[in-house]
Amino acid sequence: WVLMDEKSGILRAALEALWEEHGRPERDGDDDLLGLLVRMMLGQATSKANASQAFANLLDRFEGDWRLVELAAVEEVAGTIAVGGLSEQKAPRIQAVLSRALADFGEYTLEPLREREPAAALDYLLSLPGVGPTTARFALMDAAGMDVFPMNGGIRRVLDRLAVLSKSEPDKRAHELVAQLLPAGWSYAAHMTLVAHARAKCRKTPLCDECVLSRCAARKAD
Repeated sequence: WVLMDEKSGILRAALEALWEEHGRPERDGDDDLLGLLVRMMLGQATSKANASQAFANLLDRFEGDWRLVELAAVEEVAGTIAVGGLSEQKAPRIQAVLSRALADFGEYTLEPLREREPAAALDYLLSLPGVGPTTARFALMDAAGMDVFPMNGGIRRVLDRLAVLSKSEPDKRAHELVAQLLPAGWSYAAHMTLVAHARAKCRKTPLCDECVLSRCAARKAD
């Protein structure tokens, strides 16, 4: 437990230093859970720009009607979202998610998940085809404001360099560990801050000379 306390202290101090430097991110408000989940699925293994284009193509081709998407030939859906890559995998998964939502909630929606405890809502999303821990957690965090923390590769890189998380930590355990280290209510701000820091400074080849965390560590050592 001492080690966990040390890791929690390191993570809190890092986030507070980044917030002092750049400000603390705030959510804009709720979003449609099903729509965001589909966008997240389209974003797997591709760029944000390509995922956004694939989602726009899907809405345009099927007039924003999830029923038309579910009932269309899978080849048509795949062709529509091809710009996002892996479309032959993503198309049937998206159609399966739509089918499951209709069967479970009587319409094409995931909004009833808002009424569930975060752990139960997370379990439901993880039971859907093609929905992994990062996708499920981000959808609940961003669309529904639930206090769940999604990990990604950039965040893992930052936390590894901070000695908070090991590269070898299994994905499921990594999500659970960071959730334990963060104070209640910090998930959204922490996620968005660490993603931005990974992109701007803590890259694969890090810009340590420009990093506020490096300067903080140096002052502490002095």
